[in-house]
Amino acid sequence: MLLILALSLGFGCKSSAQPSTEASRAESESDSAAGVSVATLAPEPTRAAASPTATRESAATSAPPTATRPLATATSTPPPTQTPSPSPAPSGSPTPTATPGGPVVLTAREQSIFDAHNSERTSRGIAPLSIDPTLQTIARARAQIMADNNLFSHYAPNGQTIFDMMDAVSYAWQDATENIHFNDYSVSQADAVAMAEYIASAAHRANILKAGFHRVGVGAATSAGGVSYYSVVFSD
Repeated sequence: MLLILALSLGFGCKSSAQPSTEASRAESESDSAAGVSVATLAPEPTRAAASPTATRESAATSAPPTATRPLATATSTPPPTQTPSPSPAPSGSPTPTATPGGPVVLTAREQSIFDAHNSERTSRGIAPLSIDPTLQTIARARAQIMADNNLFSHYAPNGQTIFDMMDAVSYAWQDATENIHFNDYSVSQADAVAMAEYIASAAHRANILKAGFHRVGVGAATSAGGVSYYSVVFSD
């Protein structure tokens, strides 16, 4: 059974080989026929103080949102947290630091997802993405935060988003977004499932193929319960 959830700040996908909880069944029954929903963080003239809140709405009536400068703080509650296994106490969200000098070395899983993104772009005549050290650090941190907390959300337990993480290290951006995904397939299948669902979702695919995005970071992490979490962070 494949389920997809999209959010921007970015977008998120979820797929499950064997839904095992009443919560997952309930979510499946409540999703639209396309299985896609979108939550929007709307830009405002200033980033003045508001508590992060989230609005869940049908993808059929919402254009795929990405954040552009100037960006306001969110006015939302995060979409329902997925808990494939009992959640441990939330861990803190590390503040990323840029990788000092030299090329970024990707793990085999990160490389697979990165190559698949560029294959989709170049096959359509779109310039390939390049790995950015800061975005790579952020994407890895985001995937690990979700895995550590069995949390499927664009918001860390402390409410932090990729935009907060980029700003914390003075990363220069004008247009950015995050695609997220989780699934409970075996590690040997999980990466291919994640990429297939990204491409099958119009919202996620639009981010992958956006010509205005040039830099990317790719994170993949597995929870103690064997669930794979992914974060792909794009910027101009």
